Parts: sequence; structure tokens; C-alpha cells
Amino acid sequence: MKQIGLIPSGAQLWYKRIITVTHGRLIYCSTIAIYVYNLNDFRLERILTGHSMAITGVVASPHTPYLIATSSLDQTLRVWDITDGKTVKVVDLKSIQFKPYCIEWSHTDKYQLIIGSKKGALKVWDFNDDSNFAVSVFNGDDVRMIGLNARNPGMLFVNCGAEFFLVDVIKRKTVHRFRLSDYKIVDFQWDPLSTNYLICCYENGQSVLYDTEAKEAEDMKIKTFDKSGAGICSVSWVRNEPGNFITSDVRTGVIRYWNVSQTSALKVQQVRKNSGFQDLVMLSGSQKMACAFKDGAVGLYDLSKKQFDFITPGSHTETIFDCDYCPANTDIFATSGFDHSIRLWDTHRLKVVENLTHESGVIYGLAWHPTKREIAGAFNTGLVIIWDAQKRIPKLQTEIHKDCIYRISWNPIDHSLLATSSKDTYCNVFSDEGKIVKKYKHPSPVFGVCWHPKNKNIIATGCHDFIVRVFNINNSGEQPVSVLKGHTAEVFNIVWHPTIANILASGSNDKTIRVWDNDNGSSKVLRGHTHYVRALAWNHELSNVILSGSWDGTIRVWDASKEKQLAISNDHHADVYGISSHPERPFIFGSTSRDTTIRFWDLEPLLRKYYVRAIQDQSLSNIIGAPSSPFDDNAPDMLLSGHGSKIVNANMVQAKTDVEKYTILSEFFNFPYTTRNLWELANSFSQGKKYKSSLKSDVLFCNTITETVYSKAKELESSRYKNKSSNASQRAAEQLRESAKQYLKIGKIKNYCEIMCEIGEWEKAIAVAPAVSLEYWRDLSARYAKTLSDNESEDVMPYYIATGEIEKLLNFCIRKNQLTDASIVARRDSEEGYPKPSKFSSPSKQDSTKEDENHDNVPITIEMRRIAELQAKNFMKEAKPIMAAASFLSIRDIDKCLHFLVKGCEGILAYSLYRSLLMRNPNDAVYLSFANSCTQCGQWDIAAEVLSKVKNRAEAAKIISKMDPFHPQRENLFIKAGFQPPTFYSTQAPAVEHKNPADCIRFYSFASEHQNAALVAIVQYEELFTMEDWNWPLITEIHSAVQCIDATKLESLMRTKIMMYTNLIGAQLALWKEYYNIAPKLAQNARDSMKKLTDFFTPKQYIEYLYCLCMAYGDPEEGISILAQTLSREMDVLDEKYAKPLILIKKRLEDRSLLGDVPLSNLVVPSGSNLPVRSLDGKKVVSMISKKEAQPPVMLEDHSVISLAESEMWREVNTFSPTMTGVRI
Repeated sequence: MKQIGLIPSGAQLWYKRIITVTHGRLIYCSTIAIYVYNLNDFRLERILTGHSMAITGVVASPHTPYLIATSSLDQTLRVWDITDGKTVKVVDLKSIQFKPYCIEWSHTDKYQLIIGSKKGALKVWDFNDDSNFAVSVFNGDDVRMIGLNARNPGMLFVNCGAEFFLVDVIKRKTVHRFRLSDYKIVDFQWDPLSTNYLICCYENGQSVLYDTEAKEAEDMKIKTFDKSGAGICSVSWVRNEPGNFITSDVRTGVIRYWNVSQTSALKVQQVRKNSGFQDLVMLSGSQKMACAFKDGAVGLYDLSKKQFDFITPGSHTETIFDCDYCPANTDIFATSGFDHSIRLWDTHRLKVVENLTHESGVIYGLAWHPTKREIAGAFNTGLVIIWDAQKRIPKLQTEIHKDCIYRISWNPIDHSLLATSSKDTYCNVFSDEGKIVKKYKHPSPVFGVCWHPKNKNIIATGCHDFIVRVFNINNSGEQPVSVLKGHTAEVFNIVWHPTIANILASGSNDKTIRVWDNDNGSSKVLRGHTHYVRALAWNHELSNVILSGSWDGTIRVWDASKEKQLAISNDHHADVYGISSHPERPFIFGSTSRDTTIRFWDLEPLLRKYYVRAIQDQSLSNIIGAPSSPFDDNAPDMLLSGHGSKIVNANMVQAKTDVEKYTILSEFFNFPYTTRNLWELANSFSQGKKYKSSLKSDVLFCNTITETVYSKAKELESSRYKNKSSNASQRAAEQLRESAKQYLKIGKIKNYCEIMCEIGEWEKAIAVAPAVSLEYWRDLSARYAKTLSDNESEDVMPYYIATGEIEKLLNFCIRKNQLTDASIVARRDSEEGYPKPSKFSSPSKQDSTKEDENHDNVPITIEMRRIAELQAKNFMKEAKPIMAAASFLSIRDIDKCLHFLVKGCEGILAYSLYRSLLMRNPNDAVYLSFANSCTQCGQWDIAAEVLSKVKNRAEAAKIISKMDPFHPQRENLFIKAGFQPPTFYSTQAPAVEHKNPADCIRFYSFASEHQNAALVAIVQYEELFTMEDWNWPLITEIHSAVQCIDATKLESLMRTKIMMYTNLIGAQLALWKEYYNIAPKLAQNARDSMKKLTDFFTPKQYIEYLYCLCMAYGDPEEGISILAQTLSREMDVLDEKYAKPLILIKKRLEDRSLLGDVPLSNLVVPSGSNLPVRSLDGKKVVSMISKKEAQPPVMLEDHSVISLAESEMWREVNTFSPTMTGVRI
């Protein structure tokens, strides 16, 4: 089970000061976790977890910038190192019963934290020696905010409701206590340039400047500023503009600029349209601010550019209790939670598309209409609301229970009926008009409820009396037709099997899942969770597979028939409440949790054998079968048995091209967020203008890019004919503005001008219009364009285009990282779609451009290639190798596209794309990658067929040699792969020993005579390494052959020799390939083996030299130390020919001039490898190679872990495991 997508939690709404910036990171707090974003690439670097209750504040150390501290209602303080995610210190406050509501870091002592609590309690805690002292107790309201004055570091401002206190923390006494308003203080900030001035903001929208050195209260108020009608959320001084400050509105996404000399705002700027602010922090020395919003979004906003550098999707701000895919749309995923909202997510884009909210209440459960875009939410108040999700309006709002509703289920056959379970001990069946049809009384609260998928009258419930009940609503009484007993604690969720009528499953507080046969009451028990079980979901295709989520924070995959756990994920940080998949995309699951993240998973490696078979056959026919019952102990291997696979098979029969077939398979097996754009490009490549691609995609195909943008512009322009209500009119104006922008991108300036005039922006239209004919305007517009460009204004685009300065526009887009726009402009320029200065006297070509222009033969320009490279580089930084590959496919560079797929560990995708595009030239890298994937899931017949096409037979030999010597079809599979039967090689090996030693080694290996193969290899190695001039081509040829040996079959001494040489050569190959992160471990392994071989020949000098070299490139900090040690005793260790280069390497390391960027084509970055991973039992999943977090992790034979990227790189240079056991990876 592999994590493939993550929607981070929203910023929490309960406390202030939950966002900070330090050490090049933006940090914000969700309810129970801390999110750390790297501001260089805006990557979610890590999620810090450990608090069990709401976090109440975060503060960065003013002394050590990589340290932060957090406080929590769990009565702990935690100090974190954000560079590695480790907890530096945990301060437990439970012994003194102190609940911290806010936190500040002392400016005078790097170990002291100041915390405030209820009724004015204030403490200073030294986390170095755990000493503490109370500063003061005010016996007032709770302390909600505190802050030290940077210019007077002993002076602390303390806010308690409408009161504030000035406390001298050094002298441990209160200096002043003031109540200068009847309204509560919502935020404050000391003036960073003053010892005594501060701004206070109140809940009535008022801001006041105070002088804290005034002796009398009435003299403190220096200036009162105009009220903000939308209320004030936060205030922050603009650090590089003395006297200027910013306030943010609590109900709108507006900021206001102020100067202390004026009572009115200097200007008002809208930052976001649909959400108010939650918190705001200005970055020191810049025009950027980190901000959090009421909808949970967090971003970094550039005030000068008036745009976000990055912003997260607005997400849930508290526990997410339920989730479900929309039956009518495979891409729409719904979630509901504590924050009284249901959010609908587009899983293609991982963005929220609708936010359905109610004024109050927790939404514990949700249910989709089986065929429509309608969704029901079940509230803790007993309320049920059914929304029309397309119109975003409630269709029904009614009270169904008198107490909390836990779950809701929509009848999949009779769409007019729903059912709910409640704390009031009833399961109620009601119509979609709100009329209650049936009420089933239970002896205790009833939690789980689920309609039968094939019988409209059958419903099951899970009760807190430990019992599962099944009812028939056609029966006149209220008695169940089945009572299933076996759980030893409260029963929660219930799920019917999607394809087998008599099977259902239940989860319980007894930490087990029971799979029931409803016909006879028997059950199978799945044990493994260490806490209460909540989430349950059957796989729609594999009839014995079920997934569960628990309060232990894990998701587990089970084979119900064998009562066996197949996989476990620990990546959620708290209780897992929801799991769901779509019948037409059955191997992709979404999950929700108390950690407020939404995560997506695939069932890798479980799905792999089905996927590779479907790709090879271009059909599902051979892997579709009848469902097997979990109670059938003699059932054959699981086949696909759901409704989705039958739809896919039928669609593939109807598909007209191979690209269409593979697209259908990809949609069935893969997550659309990572793969759909690639297949859109493949279809565009294959079909040209006939295929209509989506402008929603991040990468557009070069030959159809103009038509795509033109179609999108026309679609947006049609909004003028829609609903004329005020809200609709505002939305239409926005769409028209976007339409104009799209027309502009493809050079249709007349269309642009017409629309801009229509929406009232005449200045822009008038300024652009003369591009058609007035040469005078060019000089004027060029000067205006320069001014706008100097100010980094987005308004520069029309002027650059109108004046023909396309190169400047490209550089502008690239500088702002707007690479999709850059690719559009570059392509259109190559088509001569923009006006040139010399053409101003006559109508420009763009006005006569037709939608159906043929651009298929337009060449790929240098600018287009440069933009594709930049896009690919950015995608690789985000661990999106599929999108990097798509960047090259968009400019018809298929070889680079396939290269990036293979390097991204996407061999299956590369092979299917290669076949679908009917490529003529064999591609060994694609074949080998796919064959390796086949062997990993036991599909040796497919692997053999593919290996037969590989030109490099030495590489094919490495893979075929891994086959189990006792495989019943081994001889036939060798022949199918293009080799002789293994028995043939036993007699052939001695004959070629002197003529071709590499073949001799392979032949002995094929014949399972591994000891003989190793003997030949060692003789060759010793001869080659004792020569004066080493023959590296021959060395690597022998090395390649040695990879065929099963080293576990060798006696210990011989295995050590083989491991020394293979790791030695592997280290050199790793350096040449610039695989610097694995090179040190390879060299270390060779060095360790050498020390065990004191009585035998070893190239000792070279191994020591290579070890130093690998450390210099792989771990520069440690490398300097090792080089210094080695060179200090060079006469004993290294000859001059090795020592001299190392002296130069050491100097370059110290000068920081040794390492540059690894070439893009050398990077091995698997999909999702940047997703944060959870600590396991308090320890992070750390690679035994690099000592860094391993994501995704690959388990080795001794249960140690390496990352998938490391595994792929290691296999490429040395197939033997890093553990030195001789096992091949």
C-alpha cells in the first residue's frame, strides 16, 4: 500500500499565533500537527506530530532559527528541530495542572519559554533544566496572547480578554494593568523600532496605537484609527517601512495599509475573495506575508506583485469523520467533519471544488445519491441536510433524530430512501422528502448503518451492545431478521460486501474486524489493530480484500479468507475514521482522520499483477472471474469480479486506438492526479485536432495548444448569456475577464479588446487596440510596458504582446515561474500568431486566425524546449516524474518522456505508453523496467516475453537469472525470453571460460552452478585489478555477469570476495552516474569486506581512495573530516597518485565548489517520494543507506529499509542487497 497523494490540513481556527516563518520555512499549526513548508520550492517538507490535543501556539526561537516551540491543551510544550523533524524536548505540565493557551520564547535566554494559562496564570519554563517560576497571577480572564518587545526584551505584553498587562519578566512583576476598551483584544504587535509603542486591535474593528511608557491610562492612547466594518483579525508592522502597518479583515480576504500619522487606511487590497483571515505574519526584510484563512488555506503573499507565491487548498480545520466517492463521478471525493462542512474535492487536481457549510454542528456522516450530484450530511444535532451539490443549495433540511446522528446511508436501489443511526438508540429509515418510514429501536446507541447493495429492503446496523443486526423494512414488525454476535465491545461501522449477497463486515472497540456470513451467523476475525476500529471498506474487485482504519492511526489491508494482514500504513498521525474507493477506480482509496489530512493510496503491490497482465493482453478478459467467498477455503486465486472491471473490458472493445485502450486501463488502475495529463497528451499526439484536451491540465500538447486555449476562451465567454442575478453577474464578469486573458494568450487582440470594454476596463482595451494599426502607439506602449515590468505587474502581458516583444514576455513568465503560460506563448510565437512591429499598418495575422488552423508541422523551437526543461525540473522537485515526462511529451520528445518515466520508477506506465504510441525503435530501458515489475509480482511469463525483445542480452540475463531454480516452467520461460534452456548452459560454460569469461559466469549461473561462476569471477577480478592499467570496459562486463550469481548459495569467504568487488565497482559506477547518495554506502561495504580479507589480494589503496571520493560527493560535511583524517596519514594509507587528487577534492569541498546540480536526466525521483512520512513507534522510517527518511520505503530481507529511489539506483549499479547477505534486490 503506497501513499500517492495528500491534501494537507487547514490551519486551525481555535487559537491565535499559529503561523510563523523562520529558517527559510513557513510553519503553521493544524489542530494536532505542525506543517513545515520549504520556502525555496514551497514543498511540504515534513509534518511534525506528537501532541494529542489542540495546539495553542507556535513560536520560533530568536536565538536558534531552526528551533520552534509549541504549546498544547495536552499540557505539554514541545521544542522541535525543523531541519530533521526531531523533538528536542518535551515539557510535561501535567504534574502542575497547567494548560498553556499561548507561548513566547525569551529574548534573553535561549532555553526559556513563557506560557500563559487560565485566570491570568503566567510561567517561565527553562526546558534545559526543567526549572520554572511564576511571573504573576492576575486573577483575571484567561491569558490568550503574549508578546515580548524586541527593543526592550524584558517587557511582556499579556492579553486577557479586554484587559492587558505589562509584565517585567526579568524582575518577575506586573508593571501596569489596563482596561481601555469594553471590547476584547483580537491581536497586538509591538513596534519593532520602539521600546514603548504598540498597536492593539479590538473585536469591534478598531485599532489603537498605545504608548506603554505613559504614566496615566488616559495618556496611553496616541491614535485611534478608523474602524474596519469587516472586523479585524490580525495586525503586523511592515518591517522595512517605518510607521507602516497592515491589518487583515476577519470576514473578508482584505488587508488595509496604514501609517501611524493618519487615522484612515492608505489603501485597501483584496488578497482573497472567498474567505476571511485567521492569522498574518510579515516576513522580515521583504514585502511578503505568511497568512492563514478561515477556510483553512495557508499561503505566502507578495504585496508588491499582488499575488501568492504559493497557497494551499482550503481544507478542513478539524477532525474529518467521513468520506466517500461520488458514484456519478469517479473524480469527485467528498469529506465531512467537525468544522460543520462537507467539502467536495476534484481528485484530478487535488483541489476543493465546493464547500457546503451549515452555521453550526458536527457532520459525522455523509452519503451520496446513487446517480445524482446530491449529497446528504448527518449532524450531531439530529439534523439531516441534503444538498444539491451542483447548485450549492440545500434541497432538504430536517430533524430526523433528537440526538447525535453518527452515520447516514442512501439506498443504492430505491433512491428515495435513506437511513440514519443515532445516539438516541434508533435507526431511522426516511424518504428524501424527510418523511420517516421506519424506526428501529436498539437497546443502546446505534452507530453503523448500511443498506444492502443488491436488496433494497435489507439494512444492517452496528450497536453499542456489541451486536450486528440485519432488518427487512418490508416486514411489519421491528425485529431483526439476523442477529450476529461475536464482538466483545461496541460495534461501529458496518459494510456489506459489494458483490457477495450474504457477506458483511463490522468493526469494533474490541480492536477487531469481523467478516460475517449472514446466512448462518459464522464469522472470520481479523486481528492486528491496537486500538478501536472505525473505517471499513471492501475492495470492489478483489472479493476477499478489505481495508480498515483505527484509532491506532493505521490503515490495514486484509485477506479476509485467510484472516491475514497483507499491508499496513502508518502515515496518518491520529484516528482514521473514513476510507473509500470508487467501483470504477477500485485500487485507489481515499482516507480521512483526526489529523485533518486527506490522503490517497494505491494497493501497490497487490494491484501490480493484474495491471501488467491487462497491459500485455490489452484486455481484462483473462483476469475477470466470479467473486470467491471469504468462507470458501478452496477458492482459486482472486480474479477481478466487480462491476467496474466489466465496464472497462466493454469500453476497451469499443476503443478505436491503442492509446484509447491504455488510457481506459490507466483510469481504472491509477490515480488521475498523477497520470491523466500524460494520457491526454498521448491522445493528442495520436489523434491531433480530433482529441479535445482540457485546459485544466498543467501541461498542454504543442500541436493543439492554440485550439485548446481558443475553445476554453469561447466557453468562458458564453457566461455572458447565463443567469443575470447579482452573484451570477459577478461570476460572469470574472469568467469574461479570464476569457479575454485566454484570447490574449493566442494573439486574438480584437477579442480581448471587445471583452475588456464589455466589463468596463476601457483603459486596458484602448491601450492594446492600436496594436492592429498605429505605429505611434508602439513607442508609448513600450515605455508603459517597461514601467509595469519594473514593478513586476501582471498587467505587462498585453503590452509586450501588442508591441511584439515576445522574448521579454517569455523571460517575464519564466521569472515568475508561470511556465504553462510561457509554453503557450512560445508555441504561439513559433506559429507566428502574434503581431510584428512591421505589420502594424495592416490587420495583423492574429485577427484572421481560424480555430481550425493546422499547426501540426510547426517546428519545436529552442524556447519551447527550454520551457519543457524548466517544467520538468519543477515537477521533479515536487516528486512528480510522470508530469516531468508529460512536459517532454508535450513537445513530441518521446525518448525523454520515456526516460523520465523509467527514472521515476514508472516502468509499467512507460511500457504502456511505448506500446500505445506504436514506437518502432526498441527501448531496452523501458523493456527492462517493465520486465522487472513483472518479476516482482510473479508474472514471469510476461517478463520472459518482454525480455525476448531486449537487445542488450547481458541486462536481460540479470533479470532472468533471478527466477526460482525450482520454477515449474523455468526451461520454457528461458526459451521464451530468448535464451537456451538452463540445462544447456552447464556443458557450455567451461568451453567459453577463456574466450568469454563474462558469458562463462552467466552460463554457470543459469545452470545454478553458482560456486563455479564465483570462482571464475574472482580469478577475473584479481587479474584485472593487478594490471597496471585497469580495463574498465572489461571490468564492468564481468561485473554485469556477476549480477546473475545467487550469492546466497556461496560459502562465506567467497561471498565476501564477491561482495567486495561488486560494491567496489558499484561505487565507481554510482559516481559516474552521479548517484551520490548511494555511493558512500557502496564504498563502505567494499571497505568493510576488504578488512575481512587480510590474507587475500585486494586493491586496498584504490578502495580507500574511492571511499574518500564517495564521501566527498555523497556527504560533503562528513567527507571533509574523512579526507582530513586520511590525508594526515597519507604515507601509511595512500600513494601519491591517490593522495594528490584527494587534496584538490578537499580544497574544493572547503570552497563549496565541488558539487553542482545533478543533471535533470540523472535524477531518480519516484512519484510521491516527497510526501511526509509518520514516525513509527517514535522513530522515523530511516534508510540504512542515506540515514534519511525513506519514502516510499522498500523493506530489505533483514527488515531494514531503504527508499524506492535508492533501491532503483542501487539495483542499476549493483543488484546485491546493501545488507551484504548476497540476496538480490
